[in-house]
Amino acid sequence: MGERASRSSTSIGASSAASVAAAAGLPLPGVPYGGGGGSIYEQQRPRRGSSASLQSLRNSAGARASITLSHGGDAALNLYRETAKRTNDPNLQWEFAKYLLECAEKDDGHAANAADEPMVHAGQRSLRDEAIYWINKLARASHPEACVVKARWHQLGRYGMVQSEDKAAALYTTASKQNHPRASYRLGEIYERRRGIAKAVQYYNRASLQNDALANLRLGKAHLTGELKLARDYNMALRFLRRASDAATMADKESHEAPFLLAQLIGDLHPQIRLPPEMLAHDPSGAFEQFQRAAEFGHTAAMFELAYAYEYACLGLEMAEPDLSIQWYRRAAEHGHSDAMVGLSGWYLTGLEGILTPDDALAFDWCYRAAAQHHLPKAEYALGYYYEVGIGVPSNINEAMRWYEIAASHGSRDARFRLSKVDGTGATKLRKSEYGTVKLKKHKKGRECTVM
Repeated sequence: MGERASRSSTSIGASSAASVAAAAGLPLPGVPYGGGGGSIYEQQRPRRGSSASLQSLRNSAGARASITLSHGGDAALNLYRETAKRTNDPNLQWEFAKYLLECAEKDDGHAANAADEPMVHAGQRSLRDEAIYWINKLARASHPEACVVKARWHQLGRYGMVQSEDKAAALYTTASKQNHPRASYRLGEIYERRRGIAKAVQYYNRASLQNDALANLRLGKAHLTGELKLARDYNMALRFLRRASDAATMADKESHEAPFLLAQLIGDLHPQIRLPPEMLAHDPSGAFEQFQRAAEFGHTAAMFELAYAYEYACLGLEMAEPDLSIQWYRRAAEHGHSDAMVGLSGWYLTGLEGILTPDDALAFDWCYRAAAQHHLPKAEYALGYYYEVGIGVPSNINEAMRWYEIAASHGSRDARFRLSKVDGTGATKLRKSEYGTVKLKKHKKGRECTVM
C-alpha cells in the first residue's frame, strides 16, 4: 500500500488524542475496553546421582553453546563426555544427553560472524547425533526419561524416528512402569484418542497422583465439561486445576495453560463457563496472581489480561498502573496477540507523560498489524478511521471505506455505522461532538467495545 509507505509522521497532538482514539474505537487510558468478537524432552524433577559440578555445566548450556558449537574442542564438554563414558552412570549419561540436546537445539544466532555459520551448523548436527546415540542407548536399557524422549520422537517423527504411536506407546509403558508421571499422562492421551476412555482415565489418575501438571489439567478440564465419562463437577475441576497450576513449570510449555484457565474461572472471565455464585469461588485477586504466573511463563493471552488489569485497575488492583499496562501490552503484542496490538495502538495515540511519547506512526503500525495480519474486526474498524482522519498515514477515504467494509463484513457494528455516515464524495456526516467515547460491555463470552 503506497499510502502506508508514505505515511505522515506529524503527530495529532496529545490534546486531541483522546477524542480521536474514542472515535476509532480504541481503548483510552482509564476508559475500559475489551476484546471483540513443548520441549523435545519432558521436564521432570532432577534425578539423584548426577554430579553437582556436571549439573552446573549442563545448566550453563545457553551461555556456553556458542563456544561449543563454533570451536568443537571445548574442554569442559570433553570432560563431561569422558566422565559419562567412564562412570557408566545412566543418570549422569542422561544429564549429558540433555546437555547435548540443549546445545544442538540452540538457534543459529550463536555464530560470531558469517564465516562461523557452517562450523556452527556442523557442530549442531554433531551434538544432535551424539545426543541421539546416548538416548537410544539409554532407552534400550529402559532408562525412563530416555524412553519418554524417544517415545515423543516417535510420536512426532523427529530425529529420523519412524512416526509410530505403537512404538511410542511401548516406550511410554516401559517408563510408566517405573513411575514416570509424564509417561503415564502420554499413555492416557493415546488411550483417549483410541477411545479407550476407562484406560485413559486410569493413566491420567496415576499421573495426577504423581503430580503431573498435564494430567491434572486434563482431569480438571474433563470435570468442567463432563468429558471422559466423568461427572461435571466444578469443585473437582478447580481442585485439579489448582494442582496443575502449582505443578506447572517454565520449561513445560504445555502446562502454561493451567494457571491461565484457573484465572479465567475464578476471575469470572471464561468465555463459556461461569461458576455458580453459591460456590463462592470468585476471587479477583487470586485470578490476577494466576494470570501473572501464566504471563511470566510466557502465556501471551495472560500477558494481555495483566495489561488490561493494570490499565483499568481490575482483578483486585486498587489503582491503575499505566506503565505496567504498557509493558505487558507491548510484550503480548510482540508475541502476536491482536487485542494487545490494539491496546498498544491506543496508548501510542494518547501517550503517557514521562513514560510514552505519543506517536501516530506507531499507533497506525500496531493497528495495521492487528487488522491486516490477524483480521481483528475492531482493528479493521480503527484502521479505517485512521485512514479517514489521517492518523499516522495520509488521509485516504477510499482506503477508509475499504477497511470499514472489511470490518463490517466481519461483524463490526461500529464499521456499519461509520459507513452510513460517509457519503459518496467521502465527506463525513458525523460531527466531531458525535464521536462519543469507548464504552465497555461485559458479556459471558468476553468483552467488546463500541463507539456510543
